[in-house]
Amino acid sequence: MSGWSIVIEIQVELSRENMHKSSLDKMQAFKDKYFHERHSEHLVIFDLGSQSIGGSYRQIFESPNWKYIGVDVEAAENVDIVINNPYEWEEIQSDSVDILISGQTLEHIEYFWLTMLEIARVLKPGGMCCLVAPSSGYEHRYPVDCWRFYPDGMRAASQFAKLEVVDAFTQWEDQDYADGSNVWHDSVLIASKPIDSEAFVIESQPLSERRLEILSDKGQTNLYRLQVQRTQQDLADMQTKVYQAEYYTRQAQSELDNTKIELDNTKIELDNTKIELQKNSQVVEEMKSSRFWMLRNAWFKVKNVNSDIGISSNLYWKDDLHLTINDVSFNLSCDTKELQTNTSSKDSFLLGKPRHLVEKAVAISHKEKIKKIFEMGILQGGSVVLYDQIFQPQVIAAIEYSAEPVNALTEYIAKYNKGSVVKPYYGVNQADRSDMGKILSSEFPRKDIDLIIDDASHFYKETKEAFNISFPYLRKGGLYIIEDWAWAHWSGDYWQNGQTPGLAGKDAMSNLLIELFMLAASRPDFISDILVEHSTITVRKGTGDLPMGDFDISEHYLLRGKEFGAWL
Repeated sequence: MSGWSIVIEIQVELSRENMHKSSLDKMQAFKDKYFHERHSEHLVIFDLGSQSIGGSYRQIFESPNWKYIGVDVEAAENVDIVINNPYEWEEIQSDSVDILISGQTLEHIEYFWLTMLEIARVLKPGGMCCLVAPSSGYEHRYPVDCWRFYPDGMRAASQFAKLEVVDAFTQWEDQDYADGSNVWHDSVLIASKPIDSEAFVIESQPLSERRLEILSDKGQTNLYRLQVQRTQQDLADMQTKVYQAEYYTRQAQSELDNTKIELDNTKIELDNTKIELQKNSQVVEEMKSSRFWMLRNAWFKVKNVNSDIGISSNLYWKDDLHLTINDVSFNLSCDTKELQTNTSSKDSFLLGKPRHLVEKAVAISHKEKIKKIFEMGILQGGSVVLYDQIFQPQVIAAIEYSAEPVNALTEYIAKYNKGSVVKPYYGVNQADRSDMGKILSSEFPRKDIDLIIDDASHFYKETKEAFNISFPYLRKGGLYIIEDWAWAHWSGDYWQNGQTPGLAGKDAMSNLLIELFMLAASRPDFISDILVEHSTITVRKGTGDLPMGDFDISEHYLLRGKEFGAWL
């Protein structure tokens, strides 16, 4: 078996109910999450309990470099190897299996904890298992039906066998399954065997003897003794943590004492400063009557006006079309022809936004903690530089459909040493799931984007697909802004004649707005609120977890069995 990984699924009943859709989906999600990048490896996949009754997991693990071997307790379709004893797998060596999967099995095993011991025995250090079993549903005896499992039960079974729990959950809510899968409300356990093999000991005593011993009074005593040993070890670990906490407490107390001394010194300095201020009060009174003080007051009035309307004191408007932030200048334009022909320079960036959208970004910077940004639509680089100046983020990644880099943006990155912060990607279609997925997973692997701005195609289908791709990477409570959504409803021949090149035949973005409304109504845990303005849609992500796998907004809003189609 050298050079091959092994995956095993356990099934001990003589036959089983038809493979239901929810079970297949959960195993597919497990494979996609943990083996998506491993198709080039030579994997040998053992599917114990592989007898095909209304389906199997075979098709999920089909790949040119993978070998699939079906294993069960009796000869049948999709069974390549027959094992003699479901509680003692003599056919499988210890530490020989990389992955072990099981579906609709544990509820039919009378002593499933013995099965868990065998699972732990055959797994290699670092190996994983995925077990799917119902948490509810009617009795289905093959030949017995003993158990139903909740997440805590799954974790307990894993801990009994000294496996480390990676994930344990139950599908509590009904999903859109037409085959009756919802009756089972499947629970899933994903666990791994500790890599430190010396810390994981499986007794060499034959399992048939260990099974009898475990079920005997002596065995129960040994189990209690094992639990006591584990409790003692836990207590020892807790005592160590207590010692560490006491040490850090002493350190903190010492730092606190030093801080108090520093505060006392600061109070002394403050008192001295007050004395100096009192001495200078006469000078201040004299300055109030001087021309200098009048000019100073006028300057503060201008600054306060800027603050009152929510604009940073480092942002100065010359007029509605020209502004400066710090030492960077911007020329604003919403004229389609100017945006297509004019370019940015190293001294001034072309910005395709009206003044009120700039002020909206500044207002967001005052209310929200924005450190990670993803923007679609670079154009001449003005918006990327604008957001970098306003939010001062840790990273801002941006994509552009055109493959030609913006020279002014390249010079900005070099001049201000922004190579680790500003990340432009050119030649990227916002609806390309492959390219977009690579960029998002590379720049935001923790799926913790604070702000996403879509100022790219402004077309319904492309914008919807970009939302499906990037919304899972937005953190809970994060903002997703779609600009220029209402173009199909603006006045003017350019927008309304239906023959304008580039717009002819394109569906209105209002269709996506309707779908977002329906999703917010059906799944407030996905979208907590929506703000619709003349030119922008602002979506705030809810606190719920999105489903595993590719996300599609169309699959999650409810329409009483009807279908929604773009009609605007």
